[in-house]
Amino acid sequence: MNLKKEYIHLTSHTRLYGLDCPIIGLTGGIASGKTTVSTELKRLGHLVICADQLVKKIYSTSEAKKFIHNLCPNTLIDDKIDFKALRKTFFNDKPKQMAIETFIYERLEKFFLAELAGRNDSLIFYDAPLLFEKKLNPFIDIVICIGCSESLQAQRLIRRDHIDEELAKKILKKQLSLSQKMSQADFTILNNGEIHELPEKVQKLLKQLEADPYPLE
Repeated sequence: MNLKKEYIHLTSHTRLYGLDCPIIGLTGGIASGKTTVSTELKRLGHLVICADQLVKKIYSTSEAKKFIHNLCPNTLIDDKIDFKALRKTFFNDKPKQMAIETFIYERLEKFFLAELAGRNDSLIFYDAPLLFEKKLNPFIDIVICIGCSESLQAQRLIRRDHIDEELAKKILKKQLSLSQKMSQADFTILNNGEIHELPEKVQKLLKQLEADPYPLE
């Protein structure tokens, strides 16, 4: 898919990690429906790089395990990170939260670029939940926000992750509200209905963004 020229706002000199091809950012709040949208994009043949998956790959390295062991020894069991325990520490200990974030984000570019090895895509979708929080939007050509009502978001998070309301509130407080993200995005896909409605909404937006393969002279 080639993006319409009016949506290509950056060049390799101004784009995230100096990429030659346009980047469409996918964002939203946790449990808003980004995974479903990303799955549909992949099904349609598009390259989607997921920030959460990159973070998981970083955590799987021996370097990360050593770092976590030194910082939060009770969260590493049998050489495996207990992410449930780490999440509680992360959202209740500000200094450790900052140390973990610094460690991860210092390594993110390397793992992002590794996803592009041997590829020559004309467009990249970057699924980044904290796109606005980390101020990445100036380095992304356009941003699509997947949104829903904030009460529905909280319900989905509690149900999906089997957590209590108190932890859900702490997690959501860490992010900008969905209303703030939707107001800053170039496009919004609303996900207040059934999950099976999302693929059609994705396809409709792609048609709006795609350049005509046979432009009139």
